[in-house]
Amino acid sequence: MKKIYTFYLFLLSMTVLNAQQIQMHITGVTLMVSDSVKVKIDGNFRLFTTAQIDNDGLIEIGGYFINSGTSDCFINRNNKGELLLKRTTTPTFISGNVPLYFEKLTLNNPQGIDYGNDIFIENELEFINGKLYSPNDFVTILNHNGNAIIGANDTRYIVGKMRQYTIDNQYYDFPIGSQNDYEPATLSIHSTGTSNFIEAEFIAETIAATNLILDSTNITTFLNSGFWRFGNPTANEVFFDVATTSNGHTNGGNTAAEHALFRRTNGTWENTGIHDNATQFGNLNNAITAKRSDVQGLGDFIIGRGEYMVATNPFLHDNFKFINAFQLSSDLDIEFIGLENMDYQVHLIDLNGRIIETQKVNNFSTSKHVNFDVSNLNTNIYILAISTVDFLFTKQIFIN
Repeated sequence: MKKIYTFYLFLLSMTVLNAQQIQMHITGVTLMVSDSVKVKIDGNFRLFTTAQIDNDGLIEIGGYFINSGTSDCFINRNNKGELLLKRTTTPTFISGNVPLYFEKLTLNNPQGIDYGNDIFIENELEFINGKLYSPNDFVTILNHNGNAIIGANDTRYIVGKMRQYTIDNQYYDFPIGSQNDYEPATLSIHSTGTSNFIEAEFIAETIAATNLILDSTNITTFLNSGFWRFGNPTANEVFFDVATTSNGHTNGGNTAAEHALFRRTNGTWENTGIHDNATQFGNLNNAITAKRSDVQGLGDFIIGRGEYMVATNPFLHDNFKFINAFQLSSDLDIEFIGLENMDYQVHLIDLNGRIIETQKVNNFSTSKHVNFDVSNLNTNIYILAISTVDFLFTKQIFIN
């Protein structure tokens, strides 16, 4: 007859059990942990043969979690049980030759958590400390309510592959990144079609921009941190909004409006969905967020930048033309063409984002002229920004 080890809670007090040995092995039995009970194992924990766990409480493990037994080692799962992996000095490993299904998995190890097979989360994945490394296998979030991942930030995220189960009209965070940088993404799902999950991964690879134009703006550069990959077997059916945040790049634009998000399918980068400058944030080497709305179909996504981005009013862009920024001794003369009777602000900005001077121009003709005194400026590259309602043009200029 199979033995069953059961831990109970009496008189509403918390029971704490400690296994002080380096290894704790469970062979051919069922470990039962009752509701509100905490089992603490300071060393490694390993299951053999037909050993199983029926957990309605909390199991805290200070070493590795290794399943060398049955593929369904956690039984009677009802979203109550929690497994806490807690360590301080060396990485923690989740290993075994079969996939693992957890109700709630909590990670608290500044050195990170590695695992060697697919793991599935039915309730919550909580980050307290450390990264979750999954270079070859998926961490799959089966909870599709959009709040299944807790506590992710720029030091606590998934390095590798994840899979999120989805439903219509739900918002999902994808806390992914590279070894060194957090590269989070969010998808707001309008419709999943016949798909019921999205796979996500961040690829830390430098990509050269290729012949892209957004609203008459040439896209000259892709941010060099890498790109996001989203997919599933029916990727073309998913209808969604997507926002990605780049960290670790070294070639961002000087203003947020210089950036836009682009998708690659079948090997080709393209415009897709709706771009709005108001949804772009960040600049230079800081975190840069770019968004596309109403996108049909998953794929690879990357943040690109151009010399300027037209804002939400294409009519203003069509009637704008930059002519020249000509320096003669201590004077910088700016000439451009814009709309009659339209107020334009002309800003001279240094590379730290400090506005050196702003002038307002409005005349009855389409030809506009502005003159700056640059006699006190150091020799350097500066940013010229010309803006009006719903429109922004930026250009780098060299002042000698």
